[in-house]
Amino acid sequence: MQLRKVIFLTYYGSWPAYASYFFESCKRNSSYTFIVFTDQRGSGEEQNIRFVSSTLQEFNRTASAALGIPISLERPFKVCDLRPAYGEIYREWIAGFDFWGFCDLDIMLGNLDDYLTDDYLNRLDVYSSKPLWNSGSFSLYRNSPAVNQLFRATADWQTVFLTKAYLGFDECLQRWDGKPISIAKRTSEVLSIYDLIHAVPGIRAVYDDCVVEWPKDITKLRWSKGTWLNLTTNKEFLYFHLLLMKNSWRFYQPRLDFTKDIFVTRLGLSNHDHTKFSLPAVSWWMRRAISCAFGISASLNLKLRKQLGR
Repeated sequence: MQLRKVIFLTYYGSWPAYASYFFESCKRNSSYTFIVFTDQRGSGEEQNIRFVSSTLQEFNRTASAALGIPISLERPFKVCDLRPAYGEIYREWIAGFDFWGFCDLDIMLGNLDDYLTDDYLNRLDVYSSKPLWNSGSFSLYRNSPAVNQLFRATADWQTVFLTKAYLGFDECLQRWDGKPISIAKRTSEVLSIYDLIHAVPGIRAVYDDCVVEWPKDITKLRWSKGTWLNLTTNKEFLYFHLLLMKNSWRFYQPRLDFTKDIFVTRLGLSNHDHTKFSLPAVSWWMRRAISCAFGISASLNLKLRKQLGR
């Protein structure tokens, strides 16, 4: 029987334009269930994506009841610190699933089943798409008591969850060197879920390197029938993370047709290979130029308003 996997996305606020990329890529991973807790209306049900009406205040109440402490998050981004506790917070939602996980909205998934086969997942408890820390943009956790309660292995978990600022507990507390801290040797430093996974015996974790997310890594990428391929290295990868590019006017993000191939360069996304001369490529370059002009104008206006406001 095929493993059942559920991915949680907790997102409050208006959908950004790139959200369509994420949801379209989710649809093409039909063996995964995506549950989206959001305060946006009119989302509705769609194939393997379930939208659940929610607010940050409702999340606070649910988390408080599940964890036994008074959670009172003030900013939606702080929810990320609590993601390793989703196994308890969303206990009712993970019933019947073999794995649960979380991801960010600014990603375009490839074919998860081709990359993360059942045979592969059966040999691990935690999967991270990053090699040196637990990935906040996409991670999987086995639905088992030991894994679901892993966050409790540090005495600091309540402090982390109750602190107003985001600390990065779901990743590595921004210690990007990939060196976990031992529970036995720690002094005053707070531990992350990355440290705990390495400290608790018997947790089988895989730290992969299967995401393209930095501008320097984007040379020429192609998404074809759900599979991502780096055309420069001829290497497949799991997903594309817009990360820094999503808010840049230089990076063109048009409406895409997911029934066709998608190409990505440092300049943006398209349904045609815009590095080769063709009429569709010429049209793309013209539309990108117009988009950049609007982006420059908006950036200058914002700068001017800030100067006048001082």
